[in-house]
Amino acid sequence: MDVAAMRSRFPALDKGQIFLDNAGGTQALQTVLDSVGQYLYSANVQPGASCPTSQASLESIRNGHLAAAKFMNADPSEIVFGASATQLAWNLRLALADHFSQGDEIVLTKINHESHTSPWLQLAKDRGLTVRWYEPRDKKNPVIEADLLKTYLNSRTRLVVCVHVSNILGTINDVQAVATEVHGRNPYHIWWHPSQSV
Repeated sequence: MDVAAMRSRFPALDKGQIFLDNAGGTQALQTVLDSVGQYLYSANVQPGASCPTSQASLESIRNGHLAAAKFMNADPSEIVFGASATQLAWNLRLALADHFSQGDEIVLTKINHESHTSPWLQLAKDRGLTVRWYEPRDKKNPVIEADLLKTYLNSRTRLVVCVHVSNILGTINDVQAVATEVHGRNPYHIWWHPSQSV
């Protein structure tokens, strides 16, 4: 691998500093900067109206959803873009708030990033919910194990919040096994934080 060639594709890496702000954002490829610039220059209008520029804007957004869906092996309707994963988590928390009642339970894991945990802790505080903290068996390689997770689920569980890949530890959780366990026991909501997965 030609490291110099790879680095040259990221303009920010020519700034003479080291970027260690993973949670604050990721440095963008020049091709990404070019694409965003082209969109802002030529199609930055309200998408979906009848004028050609608006139709081009909508097409660009659709293409972005299609590309992300293909990359994530998902349906385009399952893809959501936002300012940041943190902002999306807070927005989701606000959208789901009315679906919880006092005494309902949320399962969180200690291998989640803070931005993936704080919205749900605030929801619990606001709604009088109980938070159950999943504790991994193996402290050296903490992962979410479906058979252990099921011991945290009960008739009051309304939400299970998990991370696919921990940006703190690098551990990778088995999304399919956990989702099967959670959905097989009750119609719980499960939310996966995927931003470190890509």
